[in-house]
Amino acid sequence: MKKWSILLAFILVFALLAGCQPSPNASEIKKDEQKTTDIYNAKLGKTISLGMTKNSVDELLGLPEEVSYEVDTYFYGDLLVVFSEDALISAYVSEAGSGWTIYGGIGVASTEQELTAALGDPGPSFVANTVFYTFDKDGKSINITETPEADTSHSLVITLENSKITSVYLGAVDQ
Repeated sequence: MKKWSILLAFILVFALLAGCQPSPNASEIKKDEQKTTDIYNAKLGKTISLGMTKNSVDELLGLPEEVSYEVDTYFYGDLLVVFSEDALISAYVSEAGSGWTIYGGIGVASTEQELTAALGDPGPSFVANTVFYTFDKDGKSINITETPEADTSHSLVITLENSKITSVYLGAVDQ
């Protein structure tokens, strides 16, 4: 009987605490819905993905605020993107509070602990203050130091300072 009382008390406390949590915003994306090729902005409720066309990105984010045609680089507010042959090949953000996040809700100002919880331990891919994650076409993380012949699709390059993320780069790997 005592076990049931404790269990019931635990469930009651959990239910009360859960009721105090704010309901999720409709624009929030669940971790299992976001791919490793995506960069998502909760403020805008928009997701862009590697491989998208320039027109598709413009439809979602509006026209870029600044353009550098020499390297097909476009600035959409705090987000810098690069296109090659009309396909999005990289996205970069370094502004805290920009709202841009990658897989697992990781963004500028996220902690190193949050990063490893979302994407796993980078192991030997953590060099100085930079973490490298490499993925195959199915979004599975690859340790390229152990399997350099692996068929890579895209990478994340994340810089940290004092265990906080200061920039996030998502890029396609040239095949």
